[in-house]
Amino acid sequence: MAVPVLQQVRNGLAFRRAYAGNAGMPVSILILQMTKACNCKCEMCSIWAMAHKGEMTLEEYGKLFRDPLFRDLEVLSLTGGEPFIRKDFADICKLAQDTFPKLKVSSCPSNGVLGQLIIPAVAKVLETIRPDVFFKIGISVDGFEEAHNKVRGIPTAYKRALETFEKLSQVEHPNF
Repeated sequence: MAVPVLQQVRNGLAFRRAYAGNAGMPVSILILQMTKACNCKCEMCSIWAMAHKGEMTLEEYGKLFRDPLFRDLEVLSLTGGEPFIRKDFADICKLAQDTFPKLKVSSCPSNGVLGQLIIPAVAKVLETIRPDVFFKIGISVDGFEEAHNKVRGIPTAYKRALETFEKLSQVEHPNF
């Protein structure tokens, strides 16, 4: 159960409401960490070493997304760790577009290493995407092959990220 995470979200929302004179100023952009799980061991980040238990469930995301604070949300960035590690990634994307009527862009940064998870998840997202919502993915590349692999802590990270990028660049969808 994700009580600690939800409590952190509630505390942040309570602060935001109090700061806005208790008017609950709507949020138009949300950067939301979906997971701390990551398949890389990056030099500049230690998220991969953190426990990732207690992540929010799909139902908990539904409750969060229905908060009136997000009624004007236009841009949603789903981050991690590596967001595509979550088996319910596409379901969370669908829930977001179904809940946020003003959503225009849903995005996701990725290390690109897990193409076998990323490509099917993207296909599933695009199957049900609203015509007025764009779905964008950023694949992180930290330099040429040797430098990138060193930074990411995986000997094949560069090759795999480029393979994923190549496959994603072949996706033909007007909202991608």
